[in-house]
Amino acid sequence: MPKAVAALHPAALLRWAALPLAVFAALLGVLSVVNRSSGPPSGDGAASSLARQPTSLDTEGQIEQLQAAVSADPSNAGSYALLGDAYYQRARETGDPSYYTRADGAFAAS
Repeated sequence: MPKAVAALHPAALLRWAALPLAVFAALLGVLSVVNRSSGPPSGDGAASSLARQPTSLDTEGQIEQLQAAVSADPSNAGSYALLGDAYYQRARETGDPSYYTRADGAFAAS
């Protein structure tokens, strides 16, 4: 420890540390507020309810549910977008490039 800092009394050392600590605490407060308010957009429709599904479904199960949702409501662009994402995930899992073509079709429909 430098001699200048060692020579400071604890009260003086606390005054030196107070400003950086206050700035750090303020930044943490701001970040926690921003983090709480930046959730996924809320909306009604099949896409938002499907996005909130438990992640315990495997990708094949998700694809089946999303295909059913698209069949039930072909005008819901969000369901098509989620289906495209699921196809991309399935392509990564299986290495089957045909899922990329399916994903492109789903994204085009959305």
